[in-house]
Amino acid sequence: MFFSRLRVASSLFVLSLLVPAGLFTADAVNAQTPTLTAAAQSSSVRTLSPNAASRRALRQSGISSRRGVTRSQSSSSVPTISVTITKPQNILPDQDMLQAVWQLLNNQYLYNAKIDSKEAAYKAAEAMVESLKDPYTMFLRPAPAQEFKDQIGGQVTGIGAQVEYKDNVLTIVAPISGSPAEKAGLKPGDKILEADGLNITNIGFLESVSKVRGPKGTSVKLHIDRGGVEMDITVMRDTIKLPEIDVSFQGSVAVVRLSQFGETTDRELRGMLEDVSERKPTGLILDLRNNPGGLLHAADIVVSNFLPKGSTVAHIVSRSGDTPETTRDEPTIDADVPVVVLVNKGSASAAEITAGALQDAKRATVVGEQTFGKGTVQQILQFRDGSELKMTIAEWETPLRRKINGIGVKPDYIIPANDVRDDQMAKALELLR
Repeated sequence: MFFSRLRVASSLFVLSLLVPAGLFTADAVNAQTPTLTAAAQSSSVRTLSPNAASRRALRQSGISSRRGVTRSQSSSSVPTISVTITKPQNILPDQDMLQAVWQLLNNQYLYNAKIDSKEAAYKAAEAMVESLKDPYTMFLRPAPAQEFKDQIGGQVTGIGAQVEYKDNVLTIVAPISGSPAEKAGLKPGDKILEADGLNITNIGFLESVSKVRGPKGTSVKLHIDRGGVEMDITVMRDTIKLPEIDVSFQGSVAVVRLSQFGETTDRELRGMLEDVSERKPTGLILDLRNNPGGLLHAADIVVSNFLPKGSTVAHIVSRSGDTPETTRDEPTIDADVPVVVLVNKGSASAAEITAGALQDAKRATVVGEQTFGKGTVQQILQFRDGSELKMTIAEWETPLRRKINGIGVKPDYIIPANDVRDDQMAKALELLR
């Protein structure tokens, strides 16, 4: 089989039934999700020729040795990619020792019924990845790998809160509007210390998320720290419909709110902004606050609505070189319509790509708080059993070569968040009226 491969730019996650949504793809089955193909679909095809021994080894590993690496791109879909894996160039570290340990366990361990080869393989892969100490590179088992397909499609099951793992504590970035988390009273910055009486600090991101998530109709009692005050909040899990795009008007000013850069944005935003343009707005506010990012291709789509075709969105810097991401479509919003982009500490990755690109091009004024500072791109590779490797493959820089990783995008107008009134939105409207 092939790997399913997808580039993503996201840092935050939604607590849900099966996984923290780390932006992964499952066995793609529709046009909007990366699909797997054996046929070349572009003229730039690199052909590799693994030998018979390599093919046997790859089949045993669940990796196809078919030939061809292709990529096709369109304005209406995520890239379709085929991946060929050749004979590995790097053998496992201490391979002889690992093989000896496995052999000894199988031959001499007393409780041999406890030996589970699949569990051992998963544990080994997880340990290998965790040794990198990269919070955005991880190996996921089949169950965790499935949820992103649901989230990126706009629906998940859980408490409905965007979270990050900060200082070894699961921390709420923002509850999703209308979610059980919001109804129960969870707020940005809440630190989840316990779930149903179990301490979930210092146990790792995936493990802590697994204690909070659960099926629809079940509840979880969370012990949280809110600014030094500890309290218990019980949340009833449910199916969460992610409101990815919301368009409204404040008088003649259009307000476009994006909650993530998922399939809905990738597929529907351009049409929605064409409708906005027909109403002749005197200004437009692009609200990316608490947007954790998502698909890199969706960021290209968003930026394309405001900049001329062929404009640089970001520079993707990887081990193989420096590749500019550029827009592929004509803008939908007239160049004389002023734009303000709202950001805050929860605006990350693809949201930062968008804010940085529009700021560099002087197409938009950025208002709010310094953004999250997640300037890396991940690629997802899926194995035959549905498990996945999410791996950092590049850093990105803004069109003017500003580094974002660990820094963030600095707004043109720094307006702190206010729990009582929306001063950031007020400033945006002031600039456009």
